[in-house]
Amino acid sequence: MESDMARFLIAWELGEGYGHLGRHLRVAAWLRERGHQVTFALKDLAHAEYALGRHGYTLLQAPVWLHTPRGLPHAASYPEILFRAGFLDPDGLMGKVRAWRGLYGLVGPDVVIFDHAPTALLAARGQGLARAVSGQGFFCPPRTSPLPGMLPGVSYPMQRLAASEARVLECVNRVCAQAGEPPLQKLADLFDVERDFLCTFAELDTYREHRDAARYLGPDFEADHGEAPRWPRRGDARVFGYVKPRYHAFEAMLRELSRSRHAILLHAPGIPRELVERYRSPGLAFVLRPARMSAVVAEADAVVCHAGHGTVCATLLAGRPLLLLPTQVEQHGLALRVSALGAGLMLDPRRRPPDHAVVVDQLVVDERFREGAAAFARAHADFDRAARLDTIGGALEALAG
Repeated sequence: MESDMARFLIAWELGEGYGHLGRHLRVAAWLRERGHQVTFALKDLAHAEYALGRHGYTLLQAPVWLHTPRGLPHAASYPEILFRAGFLDPDGLMGKVRAWRGLYGLVGPDVVIFDHAPTALLAARGQGLARAVSGQGFFCPPRTSPLPGMLPGVSYPMQRLAASEARVLECVNRVCAQAGEPPLQKLADLFDVERDFLCTFAELDTYREHRDAARYLGPDFEADHGEAPRWPRRGDARVFGYVKPRYHAFEAMLRELSRSRHAILLHAPGIPRELVERYRSPGLAFVLRPARMSAVVAEADAVVCHAGHGTVCATLLAGRPLLLLPTQVEQHGLALRVSALGAGLMLDPRRRPPDHAVVVDQLVVDERFREGAAAFARAHADFDRAARLDTIGGALEALAG
């Protein structure tokens, strides 16, 4: 073994979607090309082989929480996200901490890169590991107390924010005491690590108004792998959709888009074959594997998605407008910011959606949305993904000593 080889562990614990698989692929390849070893611990392995395994990386199942309490309100803040991840149950949380520490013992990493992985962060305290948090603003909250609400323009009672944080902090500090670690003074102390990579643009940052100063490195997303788009032959404009079948109005959307005057290409991971056969039409086609987003955004006139960060960034950097169908608070906040930029439309997840074909037509026809997206693309025309990669890779390599 080379003496200068380091071991890196990329840990993903919360959230969902292809973004958590693809956003670290370029960094992992950069590190491996420099002679280092990279291992992934992943919340969801369903698409891991296609995204990562075929590149030869070691894949492990991350310790996850399977017992969400009932009766919780819609999450308003990061602590309320943690309500759903075991941070109300000290014994259960301690079990996850032990599992993460066991995984650290098996892998023997020099550096751990945390992607929305709060329990992994807690478990790393006092373990002699170099730590880096990497992700969009949602994963990297400001160092304030209490942590702020997550929807821009929505005012949450300070009493609620403080009470939610206090509940989580009490649970965390009971675990710290059991693990022989000093307590946290505030929940944001969990994110006091050696490096914090804020991988988004300022306009899209969940906590933009709550940061005193921030260095935005810009996003990373996997855009060059996947199937080339094969568009329906009929249609006025090309519209790509990445929508999950659990979307509450999914079948209504299929029915409406099958009658659209535009050419619709839809990726819906896990869609039943019967729905594909029922709603396929001359203007609506389906791609069953992930699509190559670099080709999609180059050819599409608009994109429909849930407001996943990687899809949104790839689309806006290409100057294409978005129809956003958020299904959880992170996506809802990002969708509100895109709407505020004039670069897309959001369907409120709390209301019954209108006819999706009508809204898609509005998005394509109205010049204001195209101009809003084009303005974002012009503002970030100098975004250099290669330079960003060298910055992050070099910093990680330095962390390894």
